[in-house]
Formats: sequence, structure tokens, C-alpha cells
Amino acid sequence: MDTEQANQIKAAFAPLMRRDLQQVADELEKNDRKHFDATVIRAFGLSVTRDQVYDSLVRLVEIRQTAVEVFD
Repeated sequence: MDTEQANQIKAAFAPLMRRDLQQVADELEKNDRKHFDATVIRAFGLSVTRDQVYDSLVRLVEIRQTAVEVFD
């Protein structure tokens, strides 16, 4: 990652710092979050789409919530 890419990530992250975080599903709908995540994926040259990351994240959260319910 070069300096320009790092600066793009920092700039994309700034709006997130100015607001409260939401629940995961709600957070993933926010335009500033989508922009930040797309910027990170692009800067690191990942061969995965933002939607693939989001789908995996939502599944992991659901698994954790189920585990808490089962073992609580």
C-alpha cells in the first residue's frame, strides 16, 4: 500500500469517527461504511467483493448470537 492509498483510507474513515456505530446489519447499510470498506478492499488489492465480506460478517454474527442463546 502506498501513501496515497493510506490517505484515502484515512479520509474514508473520518466520517465514521464522527458518528455512533450501529448494529452490524444497520452499519452495513450506511453509505459512509460502504465507501470506507470499498476503499480498504481496493487499497489492499483484495480479490473479494464488499458484498462477500458483508455476507460472511452477517453469518458470523448470527452464529455468535445463536451460540449465546444456546449456551446462556
